[in-house]
Amino acid sequence: MRKNGTAVCAGLVLSWAGFGVQAQAEPSSERFISIYSSGIDGWLADSRDAGMREALRRLIINGLTLPPGTSNDDRMKMDWVMPFILGETSFELDILPPDTPGVPAFVQFASQGVRGFGGESMLRRMQPIAHDFGLQLVGPDPSHPGLTKFETGTSGNMAWAGAEEGTFYLSAPHPPVHDRDSFADAGLPAGTTLLGGLRVNFDALSPMLEKEASVSPAEAAILKSWGLTGQDALRCVFAVGGTDESVHLAGRVENYGKHFGYIIPAGGVTQDQLKRVPRSAACVQCTRLDLATYLSGLIESLTAASSDRDQQMAKQGKAMAEAMLGIDIHADLLAPMGDAFTCYLSEETGGNGVLSAVCMVSLKDASKMADTFGKISAALDRIAAAETSGYVRMLDVDMHGAQRAVSLRFPGIPLPLEPTIAVADGWLVAGLFPQSVAAAIAQFDAKDSILDAVGFQHAGGVKGVGAVQVQYLDERLRAREGYWLAAMIGAAIDNYTRPVHKADQVAPNAVPPFAGLTGDVRSGLCIARMDGTAITVTGNADRSMVAQMSAGLGQLVALAPIVIPVAAVAGVQSYEAAIKAREAAQQAAQVRAVRFAAEQAQHADHRAPSHPADEKRIQRLKTIGTAMHLAHAEDKTIKSLRDLVRSGHITRHELTVPGHDDARYLIVGGGAMKGTDGEHCIVAEPTGLPGARLCVTTTGSVVSVAQ
Repeated sequence: MRKNGTAVCAGLVLSWAGFGVQAQAEPSSERFISIYSSGIDGWLADSRDAGMREALRRLIINGLTLPPGTSNDDRMKMDWVMPFILGETSFELDILPPDTPGVPAFVQFASQGVRGFGGESMLRRMQPIAHDFGLQLVGPDPSHPGLTKFETGTSGNMAWAGAEEGTFYLSAPHPPVHDRDSFADAGLPAGTTLLGGLRVNFDALSPMLEKEASVSPAEAAILKSWGLTGQDALRCVFAVGGTDESVHLAGRVENYGKHFGYIIPAGGVTQDQLKRVPRSAACVQCTRLDLATYLSGLIESLTAASSDRDQQMAKQGKAMAEAMLGIDIHADLLAPMGDAFTCYLSEETGGNGVLSAVCMVSLKDASKMADTFGKISAALDRIAAAETSGYVRMLDVDMHGAQRAVSLRFPGIPLPLEPTIAVADGWLVAGLFPQSVAAAIAQFDAKDSILDAVGFQHAGGVKGVGAVQVQYLDERLRAREGYWLAAMIGAAIDNYTRPVHKADQVAPNAVPPFAGLTGDVRSGLCIARMDGTAITVTGNADRSMVAQMSAGLGQLVALAPIVIPVAAVAGVQSYEAAIKAREAAQQAAQVRAVRFAAEQAQHADHRAPSHPADEKRIQRLKTIGTAMHLAHAEDKTIKSLRDLVRSGHITRHELTVPGHDDARYLIVGGGAMKGTDGEHCIVAEPTGLPGARLCVTTTGSVVSVAQ
C-alpha cells in the first residue's frame, strides 16, 4: 500500500530515519495508518469548482507569494510542499517490531502532483533543499532504478527519494513500496471514483504499547477495553468517492461492538424521535446511546486506573456534590435518563443559528427527573442568590406542556441569555432561551416534521430509521447563507494566486456566481449503523467542494455568536505572537547572515592569492554579505552591487579597500554563478586584488572563487 498525507510531514519522515533504526525490519503488508487524497484534480472535478481548481494550481506553478524577509531556502521548501498538499498524495506509517532500535516506524510519502506538475518536477524541487532535511547524497540505488539514496545525519540510516513512472516517492528507513491502498473494503457505492481514504489499524500498536514499561496493568486494561490494543483492537477504514452529481462517504469500524456494543440500544433511531424535529431544521443529529451506562463504565475504568489517593478524593468530591444538591447522582440523575438523544437548529426555535439550538434526551422516568431538577434548581438557587446578592437565580417557570421547567435568570443584569431546561412528554429539553424550549415542546404535537422536508427526503433521511446515528445538514440553505463569505475568500485566493506580472491573466473566478453555485445544492446526510460487531458509516453530499465550502461557512455564520468572540481572542493572541516571532526570526536571520558571511569569507581567504589588504577585504566581504541579506529581507530587487548602493544598504566607499582606492568591486555578472546553497548570486571582481572573484548571494552567504 502506498502512503497518503501531505509533505508538511516530510521532515518527520527524515527525522525518524535519524533515530538509529539500524535493523532492516521490513514494513508489514498492513499499515498502522494509510491516507490517500486525490488532490485538487480529484476533489475539485465538478464544473462549479473549475475556478478554484485553477487558482490553487497557480500556487504550485507560480509558487507562494511569501512575506518580505522569507529566505530563498524557505521559499523553496514551501514551493516543494505545495504539490503534496494540493496534489494526488498518499502517506503510510507502519509500526516495526518493538525490538527495532530507535523509533520503530517506517514512513513513506508518494505523490503524483497535479495536472501539469508531476513527480519529476517535485524531485527537481527537492534536490536543492535536501541538505535542509539533514540528507547527505549517497547516489543512485542500483536495486531500485529511479531512486536515490540519502544518508540521514551521522547515524548511517538511509532515506530514499525519486520519481518512478510520474510518481514521486520519499521513504525512510526502507525503500518505498508501490501497492497503494484501494480502500475497496470501505464500502463505496459502485461507479464512484476514489477521492480520499483513511485506514487505521490499532492492533499494530499492541506490540509497542505492551512493551512500554510505563503502562500499568490497570492502564493496559483500559487500552484493551477501548479497543486500542489486543487481538480484537479496532480496525477503521473510511473512504470518500465521487460521481458526476454527488460525493459519498463510506466506512467501517471493525470490532466496535465487542468494546462498545453494550451502550448501543436495539432498534436504533425511531420515527417518533425524528418527528420531534421541526421541518425547518437546518442541522440535525439523532443518536441512540445508553449514556448512563457509558458514563458509569467510564468512571469505573478510570477509577480503577487511578491511585488510592485519587480514588479517595473522587469519592469525597462526589459525596460533597450530592450533599450540596440533595440528590444521588446515579439514582436520581443518571438512572432516569433514556437512550435517545437529539440536537438541532431550526427556524421555530430561534432562526437556525446557534442561539436556536435545542438538545433533548429521552427519559425512562420523567417524574423522577422532574423531581431531581426541582431539587437541583432549589439548591443552586439558594447558593447563587447568596453569593451574588440575588443577581443570579435558578427559578421554576410556567411553560405549556411541560411537567417542570427551570430557567437560569439574571435579575438586574442585561445578560442576553436565559438557559432553560424542561421535562415534557417523557423528554428532557434544553435550550438557551425559554422560547426555544417552548417551541421544541410544541413540535411534539406538530403535524409535520423533518421527515417531510424535501432536502431530508432527497438525501435519503428516512433510511436513518433504525440506525445508531443520523446527521443531516441543509446544505442549500447553509450555502446561501455562507455564499458572501465564500465569495470573499474566493476573491482573496484569486488575488493572491495571480502573479504581479500576470495581473491581466484571464481565468475563471474561484467562486462562481451565486445562482450557479447555490441554485441546486444537495443536502448532506450521514448514517451510522451496527453490522454485527462492526459499525458502518454511509453518507452523501453535493459534488461541488466549493458549494460545500459555502455551506460550511454558512454553518460557521450560524455559530457566529460563539465562534466570533473565541476567534477574536485567538486572533489577537496569534497576531501578537506572530509579530514577536517575526521580529525574533529577523534578528536571528541577521545574526546567521553575519556569521555565515564571516565563515565563508575566512574560508575564501585561504583559497585566494595573498595580498596585503586581505584582512580588510574579509571585513568588506562581511559588510557586503550582511547588506545583501538585509536588502533581500526588505524585498529589494538586487541584481548587482551597484543596486546595493542605490538601495542605501551600503555606501560606495564601503566597496573600496582602504589604501587601494582603485580596488572597487566591479560587476562581472548577475546570476552567472551559484552560491553554496544553490542560489543565484552576484559575481564581482575586486580590481585592486587581481586573481580573485567574490560571489554574494541574496541570503548573505559569501564565497570567493579563484581565477
